[in-house]
Amino acid sequence: MNSDRDMVLRPLGLDDLHPQLLAGFVRAQTVEQAWRGPHGRWRLQPVRFEEHWDAATLQDIVATDLRHSLAAGGAAWVVEVGGQVVAFATLCRPPLGRHGQYVQLLQLHVSQPWRGRGLGRRLLLQAARQARGWGAARLYISGHSSLESYAFYSAMGCLPAEEVVPEIAQREPCDLQLEYRL
Repeated sequence: MNSDRDMVLRPLGLDDLHPQLLAGFVRAQTVEQAWRGPHGRWRLQPVRFEEHWDAATLQDIVATDLRHSLAAGGAAWVVEVGGQVVAFATLCRPPLGRHGQYVQLLQLHVSQPWRGRGLGRRLLLQAARQARGWGAARLYISGHSSLESYAFYSAMGCLPAEEVVPEIAQREPCDLQLEYRL
């Protein structure tokens, strides 16, 4: 396995979006506990399921989420090692919230073999810098409710969102609606 020195964080442009961009990316997670309950009053519950993205899902993320976000003026970054994407993040525009205080962090994923190396932190901070540059006050995150995912967001200083964006919460009813203050 390559060393951390070989990692390159770079922005994506529309020209970078080809069907195999995320080939080899491992989005796999066994969830044993997840946060459930009313917004901001979550309780850790025993919940068992597995998540795994297949090649078609990875191609769809490139063709829809990444392309739509970039075409609408958003931003996306990848961390690559030897030309292979091992982590990525996507930031959407336009602003959200009653006062336009939020920019949505749509995607933040680290390939399973590369977790625990600070890549998620690097990408979250990169997205925060960009959102701040756009004039946002906070990132809006519809985060996975697993014990491990919420532990990451909590360690980064994310809190329950003061304003829940209904259309986002309805699309992913088990996600935690979070914010990261810039």
